[in-house]
Amino acid sequence: MLKEQKGITLVALVITIIVLLILAAISIAMLTGDEGVLVKANQAKTDNQLGAVKDKVGLVAINAVSDYYEDTIANGNGEYSDTGIQTAVFDAIEAIEADEITPVTIDTTTDNTVVLSYNGRKTTGTVAVGGGLTWTGFENAE
Repeated sequence: MLKEQKGITLVALVITIIVLLILAAISIAMLTGDEGVLVKANQAKTDNQLGAVKDKVGLVAINAVSDYYEDTIANGNGEYSDTGIQTAVFDAIEAIEADEITPVTIDTTTDNTVVLSYNGRKTTGTVAVGGGLTWTGFENAE
């Protein structure tokens, strides 16, 4: 009589290895591809740092508007003007120094625009007549 053999066959072992290789390839592609987890995590980190500086710029703009109103209206040092308030906001924004933790580049342009850029990403803000800032979403820098 023949003995009953126990264990796995070579075919079952090969199929198992092939399935594991396919799963490994999919996992590696999801981690490192153009839309992979690592790329998205780095992009989220950059957007977070840009957002922190965007908030800082917004606070500086609000303080500049407040100081401008206090100086011109409350203390009577000059007259209120839209260009004066925009100039005050831009001067305050240009005085911001990027810190070592978040080395974001802050650029102001002549068309009332502030551009924050870092690590291939950017966001753009427009200074309104009253000194407020309107921001676009985060996008890839050109």
